[in-house]
Amino acid sequence: MEAKEIQHIYASHPGVTALMQLREEGSKKRVLLEGLYGSAAAMVLCGMREKAPEQTFLVVMNDAEEAGYFYHDLVQITGEKGVLFFPSSFRRAMKYGQEDDANRILRTEVMSKLSCRRRKEGLTIITYPEALAEKVASQSDLDKNTLTIAIGNRISRDDVEKKLAELKFKEVTYVYEPGEFAVRGSLIDIFSFSSEYPYRIDFFGDEVESVRRFDIASQLSQDKVDAVTIIPNLKNFAADKKVSLADYAEGAVWWMTDLDHTLGVLDENDFHNGIIHCFTGSVPFERKLLDRGFMISISGIVTFRAAENVREAARYAPDDRLLIETDSPFLAPVPMRGNENEPSFLPYTLKFLAEQRNTSPEALAILTTDNARRILKC
Repeated sequence: MEAKEIQHIYASHPGVTALMQLREEGSKKRVLLEGLYGSAAAMVLCGMREKAPEQTFLVVMNDAEEAGYFYHDLVQITGEKGVLFFPSSFRRAMKYGQEDDANRILRTEVMSKLSCRRRKEGLTIITYPEALAEKVASQSDLDKNTLTIAIGNRISRDDVEKKLAELKFKEVTYVYEPGEFAVRGSLIDIFSFSSEYPYRIDFFGDEVESVRRFDIASQLSQDKVDAVTIIPNLKNFAADKKVSLADYAEGAVWWMTDLDHTLGVLDENDFHNGIIHCFTGSVPFERKLLDRGFMISISGIVTFRAAENVREAARYAPDDRLLIETDSPFLAPVPMRGNENEPSFLPYTLKFLAEQRNTSPEALAILTTDNARRILKC
């Protein structure tokens, strides 16, 4: 069964139908969803998107890693269209001050699409608290400092150059980084902070004849587009005029996780000695689950470069509480990442996890198999 087929099943589920009814009525400001394990939360959200394609969702996960995994789940299920990632501007913690150009592009892309989205085109934005804590340029400032160029526009090349200089774009011989532009004959190459790729604009006199993306390495033109939106580096805007991203997401449905509530539900219902599927939490949260008698199950996420928190949890788990899983068809381990996951990929996760725990794959396979048989009573 394909992921799309599973999504349609979730979309027709009575629970999702009830959620959409509450949304339309506006009678509930907060709704708590329980029993969503692994990729089920992503499936429910995709079902809601299918039923309300005009609705914007703002998903706030607990940290950057969880946000990344949730984004990956959504893209695997529905594709990239309308699904955006909103990270922090910084490579590490904000206090170190190491900004990341790629992250700034992703942030600016989100703001650009939120500000110009059509009424019937909803977006789903995945983020986390540290990213939301950074304020962004206001809508009015963004509008005043945005240049849109479309095929057929009557505008001189000189006027475009002048506007780019006003926006603090740097003129160079060849464009390689955001914030740069280059002029060669009838062509202007521009790398906006709102795009993953730079654009090449070809003029015929004072008319825009074509707009194309181009490859940075080869400098060769690629696919055509109808228009391009040029946005400068938003960090140059005055700090006292910046606002929260929430100001752009008016009318959005917020989707958040609540770990303390999860623990409360486990305690209230005396749930113990179960399996925590596809664990992606922190070691402190893991300790609380272990204290309640749960097994910690590790998936292919442990092999992902950014998943240090999962590796820490995998190393911390006691021998008699550790399991290993696929989470098929999602979250294929490295080196199979990007493919549809399947049980035959489990040895990659097993080998990686064994290295993290300073043991052999054979010994870990016996250990986790015994644990699974004990908890499942088989």
